[in-house]
Amino acid sequence: MSGREWWQQELSEDEQVLWSSPPSAALVPPRFKWLYYPFGVIIPLLWMILPFDQPTAWDFWKLLLVTAGCAVGLLGHQHVRRNCRYAVTTRNAWELNKFTKSKHLPIDMFLHFKATRHGVDFERHPSFSFDHLSDPDAAIRALKQAQEVHK
Repeated sequence: MSGREWWQQELSEDEQVLWSSPPSAALVPPRFKWLYYPFGVIIPLLWMILPFDQPTAWDFWKLLLVTAGCAVGLLGHQHVRRNCRYAVTTRNAWELNKFTKSKHLPIDMFLHFKATRHGVDFERHPSFSFDHLSDPDAAIRALKQAQEVHK
């Protein structure tokens, strides 16, 4: 095995990496703060009123299952982001995944993209985007540089 990282091994030798970055591995990703914080308030409130409002054991188990489901979902989403890497090469934009199939998008002069608050969206490619980035402007610069090669 060479000294290359796992995500570099998925790229061909003739592709030059212009930019790469992992998505945010924080417990709460920046893009979904509005969704995670209400759950962080609602679930503890439900547990505080549980002794007064939930008279049966089944109601207790329902709340316990919802709490466990939210925790598993939160940690699962963090695990997926931790094992992902975004890269821009001279020919392709890559979403590299350690355990699942990686996706790539060929870069040419017809590829349209735009920076969003925490990522990069590709027009006419709704299932391909760079999400949860700390610096989406660096990705945009690399994509523009790769497009210049193809003009």
